[in-house]
Amino acid sequence: MWDEAAVAEYRPRCQNNHMRECDEIDWQSWELVRDDQNTRLEEQLGKEITAAHPLYEAVERLKIIARDTSSDDILVADPTQILDSYVVHLVWSDGKIEEANFPSTCSISKSLLPRKYQ
Repeated sequence: MWDEAAVAEYRPRCQNNHMRECDEIDWQSWELVRDDQNTRLEEQLGKEITAAHPLYEAVERLKIIARDTSSDDILVADPTQILDSYVVHLVWSDGKIEEANFPSTCSISKSLLPRKYQ
């Protein structure tokens, strides 16, 4: 499934210094996003990601894969990115906050995800 050489050479990296590598994640409280949840989460993600955010250029392509049932975190992936996924902490704000670090987002290698989220 993965090009082993590419994964072996992979080092978490971000072009934008406002996005950090994800800390260790406890996946026990996570679940795949159901169809009935997806539209609402996509709409909220679109509201919260502004032009200042590192994922702004990709927001229309992002696919929501999973959500943490114990927080407002969601796992998203850009289909054009082979190695990276992102954990975004939604705050369910109605207003736009034009900051690069809002909503809080971190990158994670797809190779580190549980198989069902890859």
